[in-house]
Amino acid sequence: MPGARLPMRKIRDVLRLTAAGMSSRNIALSLSIGATTVIDFLQRARSASMSWPLPEDLTDEALEIRLFPASTALAEIKARRPQPDWRTIHRELRRKGVTLQLLWEEHRAAHPNGYGYSRYVAARFMLPLTGVSQGLRQFPWLAPQHMNAAFRATGPSGMPSKTAESVAEAAASGC
Repeated sequence: MPGARLPMRKIRDVLRLTAAGMSSRNIALSLSIGATTVIDFLQRARSASMSWPLPEDLTDEALEIRLFPASTALAEIKARRPQPDWRTIHRELRRKGVTLQLLWEEHRAAHPNGYGYSRYVAARFMLPLTGVSQGLRQFPWLAPQHMNAAFRATGPSGMPSKTAESVAEAAASGC
């Protein structure tokens, strides 16, 4: 799996050091990046007809677009893809006879370039899991519902069991 893209400053350094006559291996060692990464950047620069010195008015964004045209095109496509209304989907799924498949078909009929079914389902079920670290406050209707632990954990007699008391204490203490 590819890692995060290097800063444009390092890409500029690769081009500068190559023009100064350093080998790919020495560039990789001096910049603490992989030798194959250096070779990849040099191939991208060659295919974009770029060499050192770069034009002074070339911004980092423009450099990225020239070196990575496919990824910027993909980002534009993703930005144009219509997002489902997750609040409505969540509300509709509570109704009897409504399935995620049915909601996806309605969404896809309204938005032909919308999510495919597998991505739609993954987004629906992964949103609460990833949302905690990315601000689930945007989707409060998907937040896990906390239950009254003492009420739920009862023994055979219907009275709270010893386990229920410890669960209730843990819940009260914020664990």
